[in-house]
Amino acid sequence: MPGDGPAAAAAALTPLPPAVALAALRAYARQNGEAALPLLEGLLLDAAAAPLAAAALEALGEVPAPRAAALAARWAGEGTDGAPDESGAPGATGTRETRKAARRALHRLTQAGVQPEHRPRPAPAPQRERPERVRRALMSAADAEGTRLLYLLIDPPLGGAQMARVIASETGGLLRFEILDSTGRQFERYLTTSRPDRELALAEIPPAYARWLIGQAVAAAQAAGRPLPPAYLSFRDSLPSPDVEPVPPIEDEPIYLEVRYRPDLVEQSVELLELPEFRMWLPDQAAVAPLAEEWRNVDSGPLSLPPMVVGQRREAILDRIIDLITGPGGVPGARRRLEDNALVLLRRGETQAARRAIAAASRLDPDDPAAAHSQPLFRAIAETAIEALLGPEATAPPQPAAGEEAAPPPAAPAAPAAPDTPVEDEPGMRRRPSGLILPR
Repeated sequence: MPGDGPAAAAAALTPLPPAVALAALRAYARQNGEAALPLLEGLLLDAAAAPLAAAALEALGEVPAPRAAALAARWAGEGTDGAPDESGAPGATGTRETRKAARRALHRLTQAGVQPEHRPRPAPAPQRERPERVRRALMSAADAEGTRLLYLLIDPPLGGAQMARVIASETGGLLRFEILDSTGRQFERYLTTSRPDRELALAEIPPAYARWLIGQAVAAAQAAGRPLPPAYLSFRDSLPSPDVEPVPPIEDEPIYLEVRYRPDLVEQSVELLELPEFRMWLPDQAAVAPLAEEWRNVDSGPLSLPPMVVGQRREAILDRIIDLITGPGGVPGARRRLEDNALVLLRRGETQAARRAIAAASRLDPDDPAAAHSQPLFRAIAETAIEALLGPEATAPPQPAAGEEAAPPPAAPAAPAAPDTPVEDEPGMRRRPSGLILPR
């Protein structure tokens, strides 16, 4: 570790991969103990060293000193009002990643018997906690509109347990809410042997997350002026939406942190289009049709455009189709749907596919929506949407004119995907290829 202070350490560690920088800081903290705190505090206070903040907070867990525990508690936001203290360290500010790192360090120190110098006064416990009415919750993968199937086992305040079969959509609202009398054993038996959509893989999720998904669908229905299913109105008090948006369940899996910094998996994410969980991610053909017509007419004008200009104009059209793909909630919503699908893939044993979905989600920065335009999976979906209307030859590179160089080939080929063609199921209903049966 350079001996010229935090600036030199930041200059040496920033170019390294995050896992290597974290290992170096933890080793330095273990070897030097409390003497390592000035360097770690300097990295936290130096704005130029912001990429190393999470690693520096993780390293605090290797210093068994009350001062290290106090610093970790402040960055974790425990017992503070968000204002900086005398050392300049913030209270409950920072990113989700730094707060998680600080909490992990504080947990390790607490297990070692180290407490902060000034332990905050514990918040008063609520007089009465609202009981959780959802005993179990399972979720299917989401399509591009955020539509997914939920199975809930609910214990209402009065009466016996009830099973709810719910189709919730971030775009269409609460499309279905069916209730059946059930017990825990009947619920398990129905899921494994009797449900009509057994081709859909399900993943167990926290009850609060299921209530939040239903709350989002209810909000979408109310915003669009659509009615809510009568059965839901009878159980609305048992399914309150959480006050705070919950963390996606995939973030609690060890695999989540392992693959976030894997560019190779991001490039391989185009292979996800071969899986049933992603075949429904093509945008609506009616919305793509005008853009496909623009695509067709780019090089059909009276003037012959250079291949580079044709390529640039078609890249702009792909960017507009990707904006359609991100769908409800924009980039943050698309990232959450990718992470939820990764959880379903992980639960049905598709570990490598789950890694690719997590890596593809990590490429989506909620603070930089334009980053989605370069995401390989979304570009493959956009090209597939064009091909579904104009044919596979439509996305072939333009041929150069005489004396011109050919345009470089695309970074990743488009993976084939089945179009979202409804199949007639019963009067007034339609069945999607994913297996969901929706009202017409």
